[in-house]
Amino acid sequence: KAWARSAELVKTYNDELVERWKEEMDTLLVFAGLFSAVLTAFNVQSYQLLQPAPADPSLAVLQRISEQLTGFSVNPTFINSTRSALSPDEVNAPFRAPDSVVWINALWFSSLVCSLASASVALMVKQWLHELSVGVSGTSRESARIRQYRVNSLRRWHVGGIVIVLPILLQTALVLFLVGLVILLWTLHPTVAVIVSGLVGTLFVFLVVTTLLPALRVDCCYRSPQAIGVFVTLRAVRSTAESAFTSFAQAAWNFTERWRGQEGLLRQLSDLSWRVYVALCVEKMELPTWHGREQLEVARATKVLDQDLAMMAYTTTFDAGYLDDMRMLLADMPWRQAAACYEGTFAARARLWGE
Repeated sequence: KAWARSAELVKTYNDELVERWKEEMDTLLVFAGLFSAVLTAFNVQSYQLLQPAPADPSLAVLQRISEQLTGFSVNPTFINSTRSALSPDEVNAPFRAPDSVVWINALWFSSLVCSLASASVALMVKQWLHELSVGVSGTSRESARIRQYRVNSLRRWHVGGIVIVLPILLQTALVLFLVGLVILLWTLHPTVAVIVSGLVGTLFVFLVVTTLLPALRVDCCYRSPQAIGVFVTLRAVRSTAESAFTSFAQAAWNFTERWRGQEGLLRQLSDLSWRVYVALCVEKMELPTWHGREQLEVARATKVLDQDLAMMAYTTTFDAGYLDDMRMLLADMPWRQAAACYEGTFAARARLWGE
């Protein structure tokens, strides 16, 4: 029975994980497809700017003849042109695309590659997830072993990390496209460019803020793969910096330890290095993981969360039969939370039904 219960729990976890990843990949594929179609329409027009326009040699010759005619000097005995004859190199002058055109095409084609890459990898992930559930059904002992083996392989080969990177890759493609669009508009019309630049800048600020806030505030719900990446980076940087400072303080203490028997400034430096080293060793604390910090906050706010849970169970349904269960919940709470829950519940009831 215990093995069957374990198999059922692992099956539930595996099914929910696979279903969640499949939904994410479906959403990503739809967005990547639409975005790539729009981007291709822009690229079809922009790449032509990298090539010289079809030139008509006769038109260039006529332009040169016109310049020569304007340079004629007329004397009583002869007519002389001050313009030299047109050379073949001048008829077919070398073409060089403007720097703005080069940047626009570089950004837009890079964006297209990122978008298509995210869609391609997302399709592969869906294939991996499909194979994950082939030949595994039920909760028998053998099926449970095969399922656990495949779940272990998901972790070992970092499939979750690949799933996290794909939305970031698609966001990068969007950023590259918008930057190229702003550059294009600045070469066309300043008024339009200013308006679009303001809108794009607002979007970028929103993306940056909503990416940084979850990494800095535990209670922020703007969680995304980008935010996880920022948090992991900050955690690694902080850990590295703390280790570097601790090692430096230890080296300073080892160097100044010999001065403890001295008097004056040397003794003060030795004491200072010792205090800094001890302070760093005592205060050194590893930053909790992405989900670990949430568990810490939940543990600190257990009483308040129980109160909110009991209130919301009634205020979202207004089921009169639930009030009998609430009496038992109130009896299990500390009196402050119980009183607040009671007042909040009936205040919500009064707002809906009246006094």
